[in-house]
Amino acid sequence: MGALYDIEIFLNCKDTDKVVQLAAAYAESAKKWAVIDPFDNFDGMLKAFFTDSVYETADSTYMASFNASYGWESVMLDMFRSIAPALNDGSWVKIWPDHGMDFIKVVNGRIEENGADEDEEEQCEDEEERHESKNNGTYDVVLLEKPDDEGLTKKDVLALYDLLKSETGVPVEIDNPLGTSTAMGFIAMEAGEKLNWNYDSLNMFVGRILSDMNLEREDHTYRHQDLVIWLTR
Repeated sequence: MGALYDIEIFLNCKDTDKVVQLAAAYAESAKKWAVIDPFDNFDGMLKAFFTDSVYETADSTYMASFNASYGWESVMLDMFRSIAPALNDGSWVKIWPDHGMDFIKVVNGRIEENGADEDEEEQCEDEEERHESKNNGTYDVVLLEKPDDEGLTKKDVLALYDLLKSETGVPVEIDNPLGTSTAMGFIAMEAGEKLNWNYDSLNMFVGRILSDMNLEREDHTYRHQDLVIWLTR
């Protein structure tokens, strides 16, 4: 089954071709214990990094959520370390595995493990706390999967609202692309504003979980970018 990973990586490259060469060299050296398909371009490198999953791009920041074997975060961290010589300062990678958050960045041409200045450290602690939180009233998105011919009951709505971190939520529905069910619930106002009310990425993320039981988590808690999501049947 593996683990569900949420990844963000910011790459400020000195030399893109060199980045690809270094990453390919790492993949070759790691092939005995990590299955990484060969690649010879930047897009291929990112697909290898994200286990061939669909990724999003925003101003040199690349983001993806996917299921992979336990320990895959060590592969991604080592690949980032391998390309560091061809990256400018400020490049970083954040990985949210099942628990905690890994964060490394390039500072003065070298890797800082979980390195951050005071402001970044506080930000990382806040992000980790949000990603780890499983208590009532701390979820950005709360969803209940229902058959297409059913809706939410009053009891469902009240239970979902108890989990929502905001006093005000906006209704949201996400279809199962391979089935006859829909995830219904609410997104907190702050979370919707953070997404600029564009749910494309959220729909894709939740849709993958709805259509693949292997991605389901027993604690019903999922992480997408910096959103904490509750999803259950």
